[in-house]
Amino acid sequence: MTAVGTFSKLAALCFLFIASLLFPWPAGPLSGGALLASLLLWTLGAMRIDAFGKSISVLIPLSVLLAGWGYRHPAVPFAAHHPGILIISVGCVVLALSVALFVHTRRLIRVTPRLNAQSFGALLVVAFGGSLLLPKAFYAVPCLYAGPPLELVFAGLVWFVATLQMICNLDDMAREIARGAPRYREWQVAMMLFLYMVMVFI
Repeated sequence: MTAVGTFSKLAALCFLFIASLLFPWPAGPLSGGALLASLLLWTLGAMRIDAFGKSISVLIPLSVLLAGWGYRHPAVPFAAHHPGILIISVGCVVLALSVALFVHTRRLIRVTPRLNAQSFGALLVVAFGGSLLLPKAFYAVPCLYAGPPLELVFAGLVWFVATLQMICNLDDMAREIARGAPRYREWQVAMMLFLYMVMVFI
């Protein structure tokens, strides 16, 4: 496992997701089923990665393609009508990843299992709890969505805890590299970073 290999796989997942968003998949129940299938495949891969072994290199990209299909129909029309917000959202993702890399390389935060668990729990509470209370904000863009102050606070919290989780994942990557983890584990770290990037984006 190497850092270059991990980031190469992260770039490949981002490319697959964008390509899947742009592909004219059929709408309707199939798109919802694709999103559920994507979540199932990712969960299986995250929980049983050693059991899948090298086949994870097929499982995770497939889950990303299905996620793009499932998210295409609410996301693409919004982006087409709000190109400025789309650019801002991409900037938020780049900023989050840049901050995470800077903090990780400078060792500004001491990552512990407790911090990892707490930040992950906070991310779930903020993202999914907020999406239920503020459904309009769930399909908007973080940080600079032109909505009420409460939605701006919600988006800012998602950005903060997602960035913190990226830092934790980069620390996990460094430990996996140090112990000589197999190369297929690059897909696991790349997938986790990709998921947090998507959460920042939406």
